[in-house]
Amino acid sequence: MTATLGISQEDFDKLQVAWGAAFWPNLLQVGCEPKDMALRLLAGSLNDYRRAADGWWSRISMEVDRHLQTDLFYRPTYFISSNVHSLVNLLGGYASTIEPELAAFLEEVNPEDLWRHYQAVKAGEEDGAPQDLLYYALSKYLRHGDAEAQAGKQAAMRHHHQALDLLHVENPEYLDVAAQVFQLKSLRPEQLDPRVRVDGLELLKESDAVIFNVDYPLGMAAYHIFAKVAANLGELQGVYFLGKAATSTARWAM
Repeated sequence: MTATLGISQEDFDKLQVAWGAAFWPNLLQVGCEPKDMALRLLAGSLNDYRRAADGWWSRISMEVDRHLQTDLFYRPTYFISSNVHSLVNLLGGYASTIEPELAAFLEEVNPEDLWRHYQAVKAGEEDGAPQDLLYYALSKYLRHGDAEAQAGKQAAMRHHHQALDLLHVENPEYLDVAAQVFQLKSLRPEQLDPRVRVDGLELLKESDAVIFNVDYPLGMAAYHIFAKVAANLGELQGVYFLGKAATSTARWAM
């Protein structure tokens, strides 16, 4: 189906979430009638942005309550704006867990001659971190194969993350900004990226803190998302903007 439509599996899934029960009727209507495509930008008024941010936060709160049985207002929280694959790769350990499958995938498909580079790095013949190659291979691996195969791989990764209380929430019907919640006490030090392992990680088992990561919104979306988060997180311990997320609209009072 995705090949017929000329879209990725990720975009196909987002359409299903956004349209809900109307997905197939809408798709049928698109295919049966002449198309006059236009893009409508979210209205720029503060009220429109605030309503969208309210719906965005409401969905996240509902998922946190359902899956983690907690209220973020009462948890020490570190807010991060970054790619949604960055922290989950470093803290979740899924790529290392399926390293044999990823190595076999690289050997079979060999995108950009990565198989040779992976072997050389593992043997210490070239500089680099094997984990970085695994993270890149994982992104290709998850999108390889037909729709059923991709869905199975995604489900296996979600199951791994759920066992670690790593919650991922998509929000295409409001602000199309995914959010992730990591409970520090649920992280397993042995599964962390070796570069972030430090002495004393066993103390995380006693921590009540969480990491709240959003998929680097920009401009006014970033402003309203952070305003909503700051108003609903009772113990905000730190705020970190990474990469493209550093482009933000805000007003600071000193």
